[in-house]
Amino acid sequence: MSELGVKDNTCRVVKRGFSAVGTRHEAKYSEYPTVIPQSFDSLISRMEEIQNRTGEKLALYEPGNYAPDNLGTYYTTAQVTEIGSIPQGMVSQTTPVCTYAVYTHKGEIWKIGDAYGSLNRWIDENGYKHSKGWVVELMDERFNPTSPESELEIYTPIEEK
Repeated sequence: MSELGVKDNTCRVVKRGFSAVGTRHEAKYSEYPTVIPQSFDSLISRMEEIQNRTGEKLALYEPGNYAPDNLGTYYTTAQVTEIGSIPQGMVSQTTPVCTYAVYTHKGEIWKIGDAYGSLNRWIDENGYKHSKGWVVELMDERFNPTSPESELEIYTPIEEK
């Protein structure tokens, strides 16, 4: 991962890619708040099967039209240093290296919509626009979905306007 120098108290810009192993799912966007935590519960129960884990979990969101009734594809995964043997029923996913705006969401997971709003405003106000690519949520040791002190990083692909 390389920092590209643009930083303030809310966002930073980085260039990187992700490699992950986990499970692929489809659901309506309006169902994401319910189905994604269930998908992670299932993944966590099988985490030991995944080789080369870094300890971080990733939610990967396929680019699309995020209208509530539209069907979206997402992956609940473990980040890996390299793709090894893929456990039965799982898939690997590698995102290409691209430029991301990164926002650290602090607080309860149900408030994540506010974080996306802040990130989108920052992108618009700082000379960037969204680019086609995977949106990634990275959860490390700071993440606890029931804690008001929880943190996760949101990576949104961007390009200059």
